[in-house]
Amino acid sequence: MWEDPAHDHQPGSVAVVTTRVPHAPRLPSMFSAPDAALDDEVIWDGVEASGSADVRTVAADCQITASRLTGVRFTGADHHHLRLIDVVLDDCEFSGAVLSEATFVRVEFNRCRMSGLVASGLHAQEVTWSGCKLDGVNYRAAQMEHCRWNECLMAEADFYAAKLTAVSLYGCDLTGAEFSKARCDVVNLHGSTLERIGGADALRGSCIGSNQIVALALPLFAAVGIRVDDDPERSDP
Repeated sequence: MWEDPAHDHQPGSVAVVTTRVPHAPRLPSMFSAPDAALDDEVIWDGVEASGSADVRTVAADCQITASRLTGVRFTGADHHHLRLIDVVLDDCEFSGAVLSEATFVRVEFNRCRMSGLVASGLHAQEVTWSGCKLDGVNYRAAQMEHCRWNECLMAEADFYAAKLTAVSLYGCDLTGAEFSKARCDVVNLHGSTLERIGGADALRGSCIGSNQIVALALPLFAAVGIRVDDDPERSDP
């Protein structure tokens, strides 16, 4: 079940949404090895798994909690309703995986390879991606709050109709990313590459640095129908 996010406000006051560092996963002091393959309705709780872990290609309603995964391969996997809660994933492989309607709460992805990942309908809260390869990732219709991407390769990422609340994309390559119909409420894009992004007009409520103005201007002009032409005769109606 999706957990209600913690807004930065007191009971009875007006909610104020601000970006901050996502909360770290809550991990135990000791781990055990998985005692079963990650298959339908299997729960890994308090486990430490490596690249030899058995992850089934097709599964539904799996859950991983309070665990650390290193080098685990989800390549091409099709997992429906995967739940990750309080999990750290280092150098894991998700390229070409389909994680439809997944839920991530207090999760860290470090140096993971996730090219072409399909995570449509994702619910993500307090999640960090650092140094990950996410080119072509599909976040369509995702709901993300207090999430952060640090120096990730995200060319052609698809945020179509996603809801982004208090999220930060720092130093990421967002070349050609799609934001059409996204809903943004406090989004930081500092240091990220913004050339050729689609649906730039959906980035209302976002913040950029002064050195990103030119890169964002052309996609924004295109989104609102403004042409740039120095010849006044060609620009006449």
